[in-house]
Amino acid sequence: MTSNYEHVVLDGANLIHDDKKDTDGNKILLILPERLQIAISHCESLGWPTTAILKKGTYLRALRTRHLDTVGDIEILDKLIADQKVILVNRKKDDIYWIDFALQRNALIITHDKFNDKIRDGVTIQGERSLYPDRDWDDIDQRTLRGHEYIGDRFIVPGLSKKRIIEQDTVTIEMFERLSKRVIELEEIVREEPHSELKKATISDADSQDAEELNEIVHSVFEQMLSSGEKVEMSHMQRSIASVVLGCDIETYPKSWPKGWVKELGDSLDFQGSLHDLLVHFSPRKLCRESVRKDGRPPLVVFFC
Repeated sequence: MTSNYEHVVLDGANLIHDDKKDTDGNKILLILPERLQIAISHCESLGWPTTAILKKGTYLRALRTRHLDTVGDIEILDKLIADQKVILVNRKKDDIYWIDFALQRNALIITHDKFNDKIRDGVTIQGERSLYPDRDWDDIDQRTLRGHEYIGDRFIVPGLSKKRIIEQDTVTIEMFERLSKRVIELEEIVREEPHSELKKATISDADSQDAEELNEIVHSVFEQMLSSGEKVEMSHMQRSIASVVLGCDIETYPKSWPKGWVKELGDSLDFQGSLHDLLVHFSPRKLCRESVRKDGRPPLVVFFC
C-alpha cells in the first residue's frame, strides 16, 4: 500500500495536543512540541518526507503560555516551522484543507480522525465526509493510517513501513510539471508574515495582540476542548480561555489568579456580555448548552452541536 505514495502528512493537532485532568475531573490542555518532533523524526527515519499541518492559533497559544507547565519546549516547534516540517494555517482555512494538501502531495495521512458525523444527544455534528461529499473518500481512506500511539519516547504507526526508493534516471515533462505545481501550491500556503516576525510580535507585545490573532487563539481552545464531542462546564471553559489569553496557570486556580480576572478577560477580548454570550460569540462552530442537573440549575455545560 505505502509504495504508491511519496510523502507523509500529519494531523498536527492529533500529535501536538494532549490533556490531563484536574482534581475535579476537568480537562487541562497541554501543548507538547516534543510529541510532534518524535512523530516527524520517526517517519523520516523510515525514509518519508514528512509535513505536519497545524493551526496558527495553536502556535500563538503556545507562545502566550510558554511560561506555564502545560506547554512544552517552544523552541522545538520554532525549529520545525523554520525547517518547513510544520506548516501553520489560519483558522479561516476549512478543516478539509490539510487533507487536500495531502492529496496534492500524493501523501499518506496519519490521524485518529475518521472524518465521520458525530451524534450528540440526537443532534448530528457533520464530519468532513458529509461536509465535502465531492472528495474521493475511498482514496482518502486508503491512504489514511490510524491507530498511532506514543510508548515512552517512541512513536508507533501501524502500517507505516520503510519507504521504497524508486530509481529514476530521467525527469519527464509530466514529472517536471507536477513538481512545478507543487512548488506553487507550497508558496501559496506559506504564511505571509515571516515566522520570526510573528514570534517577535507575539512575545514583545502580547497585551496589544490584534483581534484576529486572539480569535485564532480562542478558536484553538474550543477545538481542543470540544472537537471530540465532549461536554465541558461553562465555568471551566471560561477558565481555559482565560488561562491562554491572560497567561494564568489553570492548575493553580483560584489561588494564584488575580482579582478581577473575569473583567480583564472581557476587556482583552473586547467583549461585554454574559458568559454564555461570550462562548457563543467566540466559538468556531455552533454551540449548545444544557444543564447536567435535573432541576435545571447549574452547572451548565457547553458542546458543539
